[in-house]
Amino acid sequence: MQIKLKSKVDAQGKLFLQLPQQLANQELVIIITDSYEEKIPTPEELGYPADFFDKTAGKWEG
Repeated sequence: MQIKLKSKVDAQGKLFLQLPQQLANQELVIIITDSYEEKIPTPEELGYPADFFDKTAGKWEG
């Protein structure tokens, strides 16, 4: 069985995992790889006003 989880390490470097109950009372080998997902910038981080896309999406008339 392979389970992929996305979790955040806290400020003390601790990672807490809650696994499916079907794995309870079993000895497991846990493998951790440190891969990062590229953060997608928000419209505000790209310099757009907060409501820019709400006001402009679907408004073009040509």
